[in-house]
Amino acid sequence: MSAMSTKRRQKTKGGTNLNANEVIRQNIASRGIKQNYVAEKAGIAPELFRRSLAGERKIPADEFVAICNVLALDIKDFRPQNAPAI
Repeated sequence: MSAMSTKRRQKTKGGTNLNANEVIRQNIASRGIKQNYVAEKAGIAPELFRRSLAGERKIPADEFVAICNVLALDIKDFRPQNAPAI
């Protein structure tokens, strides 16, 4: 894990929140989907997508929306586990 993604991670009473890139990376891994497939469907260059998932690059809003659409993720999927329901 890069120092950048570790640095931006925030502690909460219930544990550690995951950054958006970590939530996306875990979702891809748990489904057994290839990162290149998601990058292609989202219209993102594979190298940029890899850097985003590694925490080496911030994910621009338009790419974030495209990735969420490909993976059928909802904004609630990024909510900390101990956060109140919205």
